[in-house]
Amino acid sequence: MTSQELVETHGVSVLRLGQDGPTLNDGSSALDLIGEAMGCQAEVVALPVERLAEEFFSLRSGLAGEAVQKFVNYRLRLVVVGDISAHVARSDALRDFVREANRGNQVWFVADHAELDEKLAPTRPRADARAAGEAPGRPPGVPGSPVDRTTTPGGGRDDPPGRR
Repeated sequence: MTSQELVETHGVSVLRLGQDGPTLNDGSSALDLIGEAMGCQAEVVALPVERLAEEFFSLRSGLAGEAVQKFVNYRLRLVVVGDISAHVARSDALRDFVREANRGNQVWFVADHAELDEKLAPTRPRADARAAGEAPGRPPGVPGSPVDRTTTPGGGRDDPPGRR
């Protein structure tokens, strides 16, 4: 792969960066990546794990938080592409960070571009969600979902004692 290419996947413009290129090792290098992405109107930056400084995987360094915050501020999604299993095995905090990030929509850690393509694919409402009376595309308990007990008039099971 060349050092970068802009591709469209499921209607989303993705800047796929190659393994060769500068390392994300501080806030300034994160801003450089953001500038590249904005210059070609990308919505997602797919960054190979090889281009991350080792400090990124040590959450105490603050590099991951600083870089992620910059991407969030500029409304760009960051996707780390590659095998991070050795890093995750060494750090419970990193494992938790990766798990939470992958639950969201702003930062993802994926094994390869095929997994990224899969995550960008439009989601279809689950058939069992409709059968259970859930709002399509919303997990149970999310405000606005018919099964959200916290917004039920008269109180729900999640209300504190004495408020039911």
